[in-house]
Amino acid sequence: MSLSTQQEKWKRCFGKNSFIATINSIENVDELFDFVAHSKPDLQQLIVSMIQADHIPDISGITSLTFIDLSFNTIKDITPLLGCPLLQTLVLAHNNIESIEPLTSLNALNALDISFNSIKEITPPPHLGSLKASNNPLEHLNVNSSLRILTIDGCPLRNLELSLNSLDIISISRCSFDSFNLKCENLQSIVAESTQFNNQIIVQLPHLFNLTMNQSSLDSIVKVLSRVTTLTSITLGGCKLKEIPKEIYTQTNLARLVLFSNPITKISEEIVSLIHLTYIDMLDCLVEECPSLTNLNQLEQFRISYDEVSTTPKYYESKLPKQCQFFGREYGKFDKIIDNLYLGSYANAHNKNYLQKMGITHILTIGPLQPMFPELFTYKQINIDDSVKEDISIYFEECFQFIEQARNSGGAVLVHCAAGISRSASIVIAYLMKKNQWTYEYSYKYVLERRPIICPNSSFMKQLKEYEEKILIKTCNII
Repeated sequence: MSLSTQQEKWKRCFGKNSFIATINSIENVDELFDFVAHSKPDLQQLIVSMIQADHIPDISGITSLTFIDLSFNTIKDITPLLGCPLLQTLVLAHNNIESIEPLTSLNALNALDISFNSIKEITPPPHLGSLKASNNPLEHLNVNSSLRILTIDGCPLRNLELSLNSLDIISISRCSFDSFNLKCENLQSIVAESTQFNNQIIVQLPHLFNLTMNQSSLDSIVKVLSRVTTLTSITLGGCKLKEIPKEIYTQTNLARLVLFSNPITKISEEIVSLIHLTYIDMLDCLVEECPSLTNLNQLEQFRISYDEVSTTPKYYESKLPKQCQFFGREYGKFDKIIDNLYLGSYANAHNKNYLQKMGITHILTIGPLQPMFPELFTYKQINIDDSVKEDISIYFEECFQFIEQARNSGGAVLVHCAAGISRSASIVIAYLMKKNQWTYEYSYKYVLERRPIICPNSSFMKQLKEYEEKILIKTCNII
């Protein structure tokens, strides 16, 4: 492609104050940046994402930039960004960055996303308000007094000690802490999904209102709940809870209680002491006993699953105050794709009775999700996130072998991820492609007809199409 032709394409990437170029391999990124600088030197927003750029060219010619997104490239050196003194928001996720030390002189920088890089130590710029640093090999974190939002999901940081009154929200999902000490006067929300607290924790959080600990252990949940009493919202989905933790009943201001996908069979009478409850979600919990909730005068919505045997919608509706909206869903059913191969969600993998009724013998879990009944079923787990950064294709063969083992032995296999939409659907589509020598398009439509909610992420779709080419090449070679 000639330079003039390329520049004509680049011209179409301009907005009023922005330039957006994504999902294209650009041979000469220096020419692109030079073109942008000469075409619109007063540009404010620059988005150059997923173009396979391995460096940041000289950017000093666009000194008015306040927003830059260079995510999903292979950048390592970020010193050219020092030429943007007005920069307020910077997105550098999914690159090869090892240090953000050059950014400490950017005094205007307020929001920084450096997730999915190779950073071991972080000292944020002085006036930073929001820091996203998930999935880095983080060992040391030094934060400043202005930080309001901190996200360090999936980091191997073993010890966390923060005394930071500016902090409003912290997300520490998929972490494991040996020591945990938070003294944050104004912290309002903690998100700690699949997080383990290995020892007792120290917290002083007088204004903590929201706690989200999906897929966490009861031990870790109790360590947090026993040290706070100010919560208005608790979310504990998929935690293998057999009963509602008694520590929840000490949260006298609780308005929102979300306990979906837990093997809870009974709601205790103590729940009526939570008089401020407005919302209860127990979908994909097969509750067999529920007390009268008619005294919960503020309850607006009650969500739960039923099985048409021990419980029915009418059973629950009779327990609710008149103003409360009831939402019910039949419990734990998953979708048949072909004989002895089923596709579903993590919630479906909780329904022991239905799993046994359908003859499930093997469960293939795609994601960091805890097996529910290892004593009853044969499990295989693939620890992969639903991220465009992940290579799901490297797991195809071992997943196929597990599925074949189940089906050839006269058993049946449930393939699931969190929602049964992207990761597990991709595995099932790939299996059908190889098993039946089908195209990606045909396999996708076949699965979609049987489970209409599937939607593999863009990277998984690309990998499936590439896998189709490999299968066709092998087939041609055999012929």
